Amino acid sequence: VHDEGATDNIDQHARDTGGRLAFRDGGFDLVVNRHEAFVAAEVRRVLGSGGVFVTQQASSGSRLFHELLGVEPPVDHELRLDLAVEQLEAAGFQIEQAQEGAATVVFADIGALAWYLANVPWAVPGFSVDRFREALLRLHGRPIPVRAERFWLRARA
Repeated sequence: VHDEGATDNIDQHARDTGGRLAFRDGGFDLVVNRHEAFVAAEVRRVLGSGGVFVTQQASSGSRLFHELLGVEPPVDHELRLDLAVEQLEAAGFQIEQAQEGAATVVFADIGALAWYLANVPWAVPGFSVDRFREALLRLHGRPIPVRAERFWLRARA
């Protein structure tokens, strides 16, 4: 089922109209979300009484990628657990369980890093090997660890 997609959680405002789910009110007992924006009120609308919402979210490591490439990092633009909890509670959910953690990915060589950045366009928008050739050459010859924050939560309607 195609839906219209939600504005990134960090950019959502009460007046936003995007993110409507193409399902009837109370039609589900479980909604699962992985790495996608969601509108908490819409998730609540499609869940029946006592329904469960589970989400897992991950940062991209974007700030570190920008620093490694020698360009200004973006304003913090990643969904954090506290904001997700705030949005869900405002929509009438009770948070049952929530945990944060981190994962470190080590890029063994610069080719792996360049491939990743070329294929994950939100990590460094506008990345290309040509544009960042000098920075990539500076990083060549050493492993590159990148730590990315993660969280998951379970909430009940």
